[in-house]
Amino acid sequence: MKNLFYKTICICISFSFVYADDCLSEKSTYCLLKNHPHHIYLGPEAFWCDLSIHIKNCKINGKKGFLGIRAGYEYLKPKAFYVGVDLLSAGSNKGFDGESAEYYCQNSSNAGFGNFEIRLGYAFARENLILTPFLGVGGYALGNNGPCFHFHESMVYYAAGMRSVVELNHFFNLGLNWKIFRIDDAERKIEYLLREYAEFDNTWGCEIGVPFIWRLGSSKRWDIQLEPYFLKLAFSELQNIYGTRLLFGYRI
Repeated sequence: MKNLFYKTICICISFSFVYADDCLSEKSTYCLLKNHPHHIYLGPEAFWCDLSIHIKNCKINGKKGFLGIRAGYEYLKPKAFYVGVDLLSAGSNKGFDGESAEYYCQNSSNAGFGNFEIRLGYAFARENLILTPFLGVGGYALGNNGPCFHFHESMVYYAAGMRSVVELNHFFNLGLNWKIFRIDDAERKIEYLLREYAEFDNTWGCEIGVPFIWRLGSSKRWDIQLEPYFLKLAFSELQNIYGTRLLFGYRI
């Protein structure tokens, strides 16, 4: 009888390991995302833009610092479809410089930068690892108005990438986010001396970031995310962005 009891316990334990849910702990990231898949976040973003592009016979260049705010929403649930939306608006108190064969203008006006993105994917998950490949569509806008010239660049892109998160413990997660995007008919426009030049370009770009995520509170539904990143708007010319975003989020 005693041996039968032990055998029954062993069979039940084995059965539980085979068929148990991956949500082994209520405080785990897997369980948190399973029970609270809706995530809203908001926070500041700062970045340095290194730009050098040509529009016809004009050159726009400069290295400027930007400060803005990002807001977003994600539906991220293990072993389920994924949806993500991001919006960014940023500005700089210094514009980019313009140069041509006729003049050189050191611009003192403000510059602006914007981004929106919509992502659809699927979250593959194990106990402490979530991998979310996605397809997305979005847009970037960059420009400034100054006493010498007006410059504007706008682009719509199609993206493919991966967002991942690894649970190191119940309080701290580490991630890796990357995407490659294709830009069709990016519009670049410059206006100076009452003349306007415009051109359209097709190119590729990429972004990679490493988010550090701290989960706060007894329920771990509050989080702080610090993500340094690198963004290359176009492989064809120098349009590099080096930045960091600090996001404060809550899971519903």
